Amino acid sequence: MFIKSLKLENFRNHKNLSLEFNDKGFNVFYGRNGLGKTNVLEAIYVLALTKSFHSVHPKELISWGADFFRLKGQITSDRDYEVEFFYQNEPNVKRAIKKSGINISIKKYLGSILVSFFSPEELNLIYLEPLRRRKYLNIVLSQIYPEYLEALMRYEKALIQRNRLLNLISDNKASVSDLESWDRELVLYGNRITESRKKFFKEIFQDMNEFYKKISGGNDDLQIKYKFSENLEKDLKNSLKEDLARRITSHGAHREDFEFYLNDHLASHFGSRGECRTIILALKLAERNFFKKQMKFSPIILLDDVLSELDHERQNHLLHLISGSQVFLTTSREERDLPDARNMHKILLGVV
Repeated sequence: MFIKSLKLENFRNHKNLSLEFNDKGFNVFYGRNGLGKTNVLEAIYVLALTKSFHSVHPKELISWGADFFRLKGQITSDRDYEVEFFYQNEPNVKRAIKKSGINISIKKYLGSILVSFFSPEELNLIYLEPLRRRKYLNIVLSQIYPEYLEALMRYEKALIQRNRLLNLISDNKASVSDLESWDRELVLYGNRITESRKKFFKEIFQDMNEFYKKISGGNDDLQIKYKFSENLEKDLKNSLKEDLARRITSHGAHREDFEFYLNDHLASHFGSRGECRTIILALKLAERNFFKKQMKFSPIILLDDVLSELDHERQNHLLHLISGSQVFLTTSREERDLPDARNMHKILLGVV
């Protein structure tokens, strides 16, 4: 899969920007910080997932003085098609997602552009809160499995309703029996989410170990421990008293987490910073292979100022292992020693 062309209209500091790209190799955006390099990668990410990696509201992506933004891309995978994402904030909020000129729902749209995103924050995934690791899983799996996104949306709806009822029951305004229907929904869709996540870890485990050993040059044993509820229905019943006291649901897919171990030692506690970054690089590279196996083509790789966070050896390993994919990379300097660097785009005050 690759992007043939990209158009940004009123997106961040890019009022009107059109770009064309090669099918493979590195597309490098360079220039001083604060000029809009990351905004181009963010536009690709938003076009793929309809949300930003910065966790901001869409209205914050609109250029100053405008009331809408529009992103368009020409995509090639097994066929050619155009995708478009439009968001208007005033006078009325309007959102539109189009594929080949036809309005479609987000559930049908996700997967139209597969992206794998590398950033300095992603490299610290081991140290971040569990919410960020769950978000990572949701982003990967929602691009591959429409049924995962469906289960996630239904689960989140059931969770909101259950937590609302916990508050009402605690205030003697509802009955415990009112929880039954929402508990069934939570168990049904929670189990589907968990099974998809378990499948993902099973699929990537071998690749991740091999990538870790290639990058580290060692023979350490890498393990992933996925923490989930073995029997969600039972756990919800057993924790009801605690849930009522705290007025929140304490078990389910929204509380799951995963951890990495090196030679049976928790990496976040005992691993060096270099080892932990190598683990995440191995995870992201295994993710790329997962996309290829499931969808039969490589995702588009987005590298946002990642090279500055890696030593020279890890840089070389990463660049070599992602070759063959279409790569978009931001850096503060012109990179002339990149493998297959076909397009070099200098950013000057929002202009390429």
